[in-house]
Amino acid sequence: MRDHNIVARSWNKVWDDSIVAMQHPMRADREKAVALIGNGIVEREPGLRRPGQLAAAFLADPWTRRRLRSEMLIDSLILVLMDKPDRDELTHRQIDVRYDLTRTALALEAHRIEKGTYPDALTDLVPGHLAALPVDHFDDQPLIYRRAGEGYVLYSVGANGLDDGGTSDDRQTGDIIFSLHQPTPE
Repeated sequence: MRDHNIVARSWNKVWDDSIVAMQHPMRADREKAVALIGNGIVEREPGLRRPGQLAAAFLADPWTRRRLRSEMLIDSLILVLMDKPDRDELTHRQIDVRYDLTRTALALEAHRIEKGTYPDALTDLVPGHLAALPVDHFDDQPLIYRRAGEGYVLYSVGANGLDDGGTSDDRQTGDIIFSLHQPTPE
């Protein structure tokens, strides 16, 4: 028999901590908070492999047996369902960056329609098309923008935190790029 209250409370605590960690506005704070959660998850694993704990879960008095089985269940669930919180945090940042790139690209297009050309700098979009410059979720700096012929290149430095010049759209570590090249009239 398991005490589902223990399981629910433990799961909710880990889940709530994960949400709070990913809501830190600064990248370094998010990474530190997510690492602490990851360390806590890794610390749960040895408890599942101790033969003494397994024996105690079956030989102890009913209340202790119930608590130990519940703890083993939540440790197993957390290890399976939240094995890599840093990977989840990376995915969360990539989604946020792609959203900001899309939002900025729409503002660039609105500027082009209104003025006939893309702006020289993203600051030209504030406050008319954007309330504030979007910040790259990987280095806490503004997104990078440059004109390219009649179009532009707009990008984030990506997970490696290095400016690869908007040329390496490596999904795992490189720049995350949004580019638009206007066709030349024939």
